[in-house]
Amino acid sequence: MIVKRIFILCCALPLFGSVAAQRPDAEAEYLRADSALWTSYEAAMREIYEGEEQGRRERARALYDTTMRRNRELALRYAATPSGLQRCYMTRLGMPKDSLRAALRRIPRRMRRSPYGRSIALHLRTHQLTEGDRAVVLGGWREADGKPFDWSSLREGYTLLLYGGLDCMGASGREYLAGLAARYPDDLRIVVFWPTDSRERLAQKRASYPALLHRAVSDFRGDHTPFKIRYGAQGTPTCFLIDPDRRIRVKSGGLAPQRIEEVLSETKK
Repeated sequence: MIVKRIFILCCALPLFGSVAAQRPDAEAEYLRADSALWTSYEAAMREIYEGEEQGRRERARALYDTTMRRNRELALRYAATPSGLQRCYMTRLGMPKDSLRAALRRIPRRMRRSPYGRSIALHLRTHQLTEGDRAVVLGGWREADGKPFDWSSLREGYTLLLYGGLDCMGASGREYLAGLAARYPDDLRIVVFWPTDSRERLAQKRASYPALLHRAVSDFRGDHTPFKIRYGAQGTPTCFLIDPDRRIRVKSGGLAPQRIEEVLSETKK
C-alpha cells in the first residue's frame, strides 16, 4: 500500500517540463495540486508508522525526500502564480540555480518585479555563505532598543548567530543555550536575528525570553531580509558559529551542540 501511495504521489500530479501558463485558474490549480501532494504524504507517513518498525526510518526518509523533490518541481511548474513563486523562494536552497533561473526568466515581468521575484533574483546572483566563509556585514540591523547593531563586536570572541528559532527549539534548546553562555561567559555571545517587520515586534520577541541573555536584532524586512538570502538560511533556527576573525566555523539547521562545543573548546586550550 505504501508503494502504491508513493506511486500515486509521483504520478498523479501535473508533468513538470516547463512553467505553467498564466491561466486565470492557475493559482487554484497549484493550490489543489499542492494540497494533494501533502495529503498523500501524510497518509503514507501514517502507514509507515503504523506498520512494522524494521526499516521505518529509511522508508520515512525516502518518502520525505520524494515529497520534497515533487514539492520543488511543482513550485517551479507554477512559478508564474503568486503561491508557486513564494514556494520557489521557500525551497530555493534545494534547487539547482540553473533551474530556478530558467523558471524566473519564463514568468511575466511583473512577477519578476514582485517581492518574491526580487528576492529570488538576489539569491541567484549571490554566493550563499557556508562554513569557512567570512561573515558578511549587512546594513540596517538594529537591536531591540533601537540602537544600530555593532558588527565590530563580533571580533570580541565567538558569536553564535541564530536565524530565529528560539520558539521552535523549545525549552530544552533554550536551556542548553543558557548553559552554554554560562560556561563561556567571556568567550561567547548569542545574537538572535528575528525576521520581523517592526521594532515593536522585535522588542516583543526579546521580552519573550528574558532568562536567555542574548542580543535580539533585525533589519525589519521580514521574509525578504538579505540575511536570510545571503547567509542561506530558511528553517528556524539556522545557526552560525562565528570566530573572532569573523569566520563561520559551524553552520547548521537547528542546534548542533557537539560541533559547537568542539569549536568553543579551543578557547580553553
